[in-house]
Amino acid sequence: MSETGSSGATARAQSDDRTLAFVVYAMLFVAPFVFGLTALIGVAIAYVRRPEAEPVVASHYRFQIRAFWVGFALSILAALAIMLGMGMIVWELAGAFLSDLPTDPTEAVTRNLDVDLPVAAFVSLIVATCAWVATALWMIIASVAGSLRLSADRGIRMKADRT
Repeated sequence: MSETGSSGATARAQSDDRTLAFVVYAMLFVAPFVFGLTALIGVAIAYVRRPEAEPVVASHYRFQIRAFWVGFALSILAALAIMLGMGMIVWELAGAFLSDLPTDPTEAVTRNLDVDLPVAAFVSLIVATCAWVATALWMIIASVAGSLRLSADRGIRMKADRT
């Protein structure tokens, strides 16, 4: 009789872990739309639950952790590219406005500014946009693919697991 009770508790714990893995996938799915806040919560859950989870669910937790870190790296790339591009644009505009300031108010109004914005600024903004789109697509595709594999009760084998 006690064996039935303990196996029921184990089955319930496995079911709870499986449900929690689905919740983490949902958090990863929503992350691009809320600036990654849900991904931070989801990866914390995955790190905490991974050691006690059954092997199939543990493989999903490992995949969720890896998906988070890939998305985080892409987000850092996007943030650095935005800062670089916007920094170059602001630097060039500030230089144009602050150089040779006129003393006469009418001359200040009629002043023609010749601003040559650097091409590198726009290239870095394009890189930032591409990195942000790649981050969003990665998080959405990884969470959908992982959820589908989890719903089929299939684990995720990653390259490190195969060796």
